[in-house]
Amino acid sequence: MRVEKNSGMKSLEIFNNNKRKLFFVPGVSQVSTKAGKKVYRGSIFHRSRDFIQLYKIIEEKLKRIFKTNNRILVITSSGTGGMEACVCNFVNNNDCVLVIEGGKYGKRWTEILRSYNISPLRLELEWGKNISPEFLEKYLKKINNLDVVFLTHCETSTGILFDIETITRTIKKFFKCIIIVDAISTLGTTELNTDEWDLDVVVSVSQKGLLGPSGLSFLSVNYRALEKLKTGNLPKYYFDLKKYLEYAEKRQTPFTPGSIQLLYLKESLDFIEMFGIENVFGEIEKFASKFRDGLSKLGYTFFPESPASCITVINVRKKPEEFINVLNEKHNVIVANGQGILKDRVVRVSHIGLFTETQIEYLIDLFNKYRNLLI
Repeated sequence: MRVEKNSGMKSLEIFNNNKRKLFFVPGVSQVSTKAGKKVYRGSIFHRSRDFIQLYKIIEEKLKRIFKTNNRILVITSSGTGGMEACVCNFVNNNDCVLVIEGGKYGKRWTEILRSYNISPLRLELEWGKNISPEFLEKYLKKINNLDVVFLTHCETSTGILFDIETITRTIKKFFKCIIIVDAISTLGTTELNTDEWDLDVVVSVSQKGLLGPSGLSFLSVNYRALEKLKTGNLPKYYFDLKKYLEYAEKRQTPFTPGSIQLLYLKESLDFIEMFGIENVFGEIEKFASKFRDGLSKLGYTFFPESPASCITVINVRKKPEEFINVLNEKHNVIVANGQGILKDRVVRVSHIGLFTETQIEYLIDLFNKYRNLLI
């Protein structure tokens, strides 16, 4: 990511340290060692005034990225932990629940629900295919009631970006239900208008578009979801959001948080704010287009019909294990295999993180050099 020379802002090319491994994987983003060196000088006590101030700053910055006035809850957990918190707090054992599944992570909502003995309705989409409002309306007309719907904004197993705004609007034409969205890979990488799109709960994480270390999940919770929370009857302890809401009023967490992660995240959020979130979106889109154009000229094709800018999923004819290992061991470049039914059928490349145009060109060159290992 770059800015104009006279803007007074540092570019991501300066912010990044090019001597490390390059993580082009959707699990974690390429982050700054500069922020890490500053943070690891010391931790912070989570019941101190310093922590209260840190929490307040982070929440306000996150609200601007979520584009919401909702309370933001901070949980020390993986993204899956944040997803489980959504299930055990906003679903009752007598609710009618729908999951729209378009890949591995849509299916994860179903797996979590089933672990609580909830059997949801499942609208299973063909992997890599989008859903039209007309098809969705036809499906919804067959249903008598819906209390909670679980959606995935970007399905990183396939690379597709779902039109959450249209899907939510279509569902709410039929039912007054709670919409819960997995925005784990899209917060900070793709346009996400939580309040404008009328999303009741949105869950995301620290280690992707927010350019932080892993270990933190965040929930944006609106007034309808807060009312639903009062009637929750599924078992929970660590993920009991009533506790988190109580402590959030004091700008604290109910349990010991990942203070180091929060300190690091604050530095990353400062940088995103300095660079401008819209500029971040533009740079990710630019790098994704550059990469896809380069690979298209080499004869590669791509899997999903509506690709997200944060990830490219490339079709391959040969199992990519050797290619992945060669890039890692010889070039310090990490890319990912497919998942689920797409394992050994695709290679996944993330565009989230502190990359330069030179690094994108280098990655294209590697796909050219080892083309015989893939197609």
